[in-house]
Order: sequence, then structure tokens, then C-alpha cells
Amino acid sequence: MIKINNLGNKVVVEGNIKSIEHYNQLKSTVDEMLLNNKTIVVTLVDSISLTSSIIGYFTKIINVNGVVLELYVSDDGLFDLLDDLGLIQLFNVKRLRHDN
Repeated sequence: MIKINNLGNKVVVEGNIKSIEHYNQLKSTVDEMLLNNKTIVVTLVDSISLTSSIIGYFTKIINVNGVVLELYVSDDGLFDLLDDLGLIQLFNVKRLRHDN
């Protein structure tokens, strides 16, 4: 189960993204935000993965719709995966740091 909070052009996802239902929830939220924004900031608080459908969706909105995406991830493994896939620059991926 994931929890999605959004305000303006920012969306925060809590929980691990792993199902088509999660994709549909996130896509629906971002689609709604795109009605009024061309820059979207997505923060993945807990997720250790991204489904291929989300990667494809993000790629489409960037390349076809001209959206600027900023993606913050907290998991080092997910960051490394996105780096291996060559998506760091396209998705403007940054590491989310938690202050202890």
C-alpha cells in the first residue's frame, strides 16, 4: 500500500511502489497536476523500486509533453538502479537525505 500526498506541483509517495495499482494512483495524481503545471517534483520516501510502467510514463511526459521532472529518492539501491538505466539526468534524480 502506498500513500500519495500532493500540493501544487509536488507529490510525495510513501510506501514501496510495486504494483499496477500503485502506477495507476501515481499516474492519476500526476495527470491531474499536469493540468496546471509543467514542472513536477516527485519524492519517493520509502520506495526501493519503480515499475517499468512508471519509468515509461515519466519518460513519455518528459519527451512528449515537455514536462520537467525532479525525482527525489531516499533508497540508495533505487538511485543506483536509475543510474544504471541512464535516467539520472532525464529524471533529474536527486538523493533524498533524512536528517537524524
